[in-house]
Amino acid sequence: MDIKYQCPICDFDQYCKPLASMAEKYVAIKCRECQVVSAYPIPSLDELNEYYSSYQPTQETPERLSTLVELHEGILEYLVAKIGHRENLSFLDYGFGVGAFLKQVAQKGFHAYGAEFSKQNCEQLENFSRQNNTQIHTIQLSDTPLESLSGKNFDCITLFQVIEHIINPLELLSSLSSLQNSGGILYIECPNNDALYLKVKNAIREQVNRGDFFDSLNPPQHLYGFNRHSMQVLLEKAGYMPLEISDYFYADGLHQVETLLWYPSFQNLLQNRSAWNFYGISKSLIGFFEPLASKFLGAGGGLYAVARKK
Repeated sequence: MDIKYQCPICDFDQYCKPLASMAEKYVAIKCRECQVVSAYPIPSLDELNEYYSSYQPTQETPERLSTLVELHEGILEYLVAKIGHRENLSFLDYGFGVGAFLKQVAQKGFHAYGAEFSKQNCEQLENFSRQNNTQIHTIQLSDTPLESLSGKNFDCITLFQVIEHIINPLELLSSLSSLQNSGGILYIECPNNDALYLKVKNAIREQVNRGDFFDSLNPPQHLYGFNRHSMQVLLEKAGYMPLEISDYFYADGLHQVETLLWYPSFQNLLQNRSAWNFYGISKSLIGFFEPLASKFLGAGGGLYAVARKK
């Protein structure tokens, strides 16, 4: 049965055939115009709040968190180079999670601001800031609207693995763009919906009882799946000029640095007999084949975009 669908990214009005069913109440559909893949129906804000109220935030050991902070140095230097100068820089990280990037920003002496829905994540970062005498400003979005930052001008706004979770990505980016002057930099990382390994996973998900996933979607968490084209449309609609949009392979050392800890090498696998199972071996295979998929097919697991405010 075709679904009447007005794409929230490009506004194209159309009828779509469902691509797959997910988690009993959702289907996956693809916009014929901008190619974004989305869950249908998109959950309401109340439904998301109810879902995330029982969601367990990620916990990191102090040692692992310290490693993640160090690993974010490369992407920070990359973004500083895109900005073009180092004086008095200000960063806003939307959906900062455990705050590793913002800690790296503060360590380098730049102005660090974070917006986050999780009360626990905000409290943890605020406690870190007090205990280490650093200046990291946070707003908890469930209590304080993004508009509270009105009047600020951020040189760089980052969204690491966030945009795919948002009910209305275009509305969010348009709001964030109001916090930047012309020339400001926006950086986004998200899953690459054209990733080769996702197509392989689609073929085996029914066999491993993962029918709640399709491509990069797993509602009510991942609601949208972007590729290069749909990301470009989103950025341009939000008032940005794309500078770079490309895939990356997991554990490349620059983008989504958490994957360095998620996907062990074959050497790590050989040294850890407890990982000699289907799950451990499959993760090592992803780490092995991802660079090849990215280099030869442009189909690495992740997608990143750098854009400049018009």
